[in-house]
Amino acid sequence: MSNVKRVGKYFVRVGIVLSIAMNLALFIILFSPLTAWMHQVLATGDAPRPAQAIVVLSSVFPFQTEQGMPGLSTIVRLQRGLELYRQGLADTIIVFGGTRIRSAGKSLGQAMKERLLLAGVPEQDIIVHDDIPGGWQYYDNLMSLFDKYEDRFDFGQVMFVTSSEQSFRIRKCLEGRLKDPVIVLSEPYEEVADWGRRFHLFRRVANEMFVAIPLFYFSGRI
Repeated sequence: MSNVKRVGKYFVRVGIVLSIAMNLALFIILFSPLTAWMHQVLATGDAPRPAQAIVVLSSVFPFQTEQGMPGLSTIVRLQRGLELYRQGLADTIIVFGGTRIRSAGKSLGQAMKERLLLAGVPEQDIIVHDDIPGGWQYYDNLMSLFDKYEDRFDFGQVMFVTSSEQSFRIRKCLEGRLKDPVIVLSEPYEEVADWGRRFHLFRRVANEMFVAIPLFYFSGRI
C-alpha cells in the first residue's frame, strides 16, 4: 500500500472519530440533564421583597444598532426589574451598565433608562449608573455603586436583578460588601424545549463555570 493511501485512510479514520465525538457531545448537551444540572448549580436567587431600590444589572453585550438596543439578556432583566417596580416593592430603579454602545453614542445604562421611560416609569424614579465604561471594568463599576450611593441607600435592603446563570458569581462579588445580598433572578428564557436555545444556555453556563468564575476568583474579585 502506498504512503498516499495510508495517509488518506488515516485522515478518514480521524474524521470518523471526530464526527462521532462531536455528535456525542451535541447529544449530551441537547438531550441529557447535564445542561440543566449546570444551570441549577449556578442559579442562586432570592424571593422578591420590599426594598429601597431595584438594581438591574446589564449584560455586557449590546446589539450594535443605531438605536442602541441592549442585548436580550439585559432586556429580560430589565423587564423583571420593571415587574418588581410595578408591584410596588421599590420606588427607585437603578439601571447599571457602563459598556458603551459605540454606534449609538450611549451607555447600556442610558439605553435601559430609555426603555423604562417608554414603559411609563417617571424619570425621577430612574438612576443610571454607568460611571466606569467597559466590559472588564464591570466589577469596578459595581463596587463604585456602593461608594456613590452609600448615604442614600442601605444596600442590604436593595434587590439586585441578574440572569440565573450569572447569579452565583454576582452573589460572590456582592458578598465582599454585603453580608446577605438579595438577588432576584430574571426569567430563565433559555430553558425551553428548543435545541438552539438549549445549546445557547449550555454555552452561557459553561462560560460561567469554566471562564468567568475562575477568572474572577484568580483576579481576587470573588
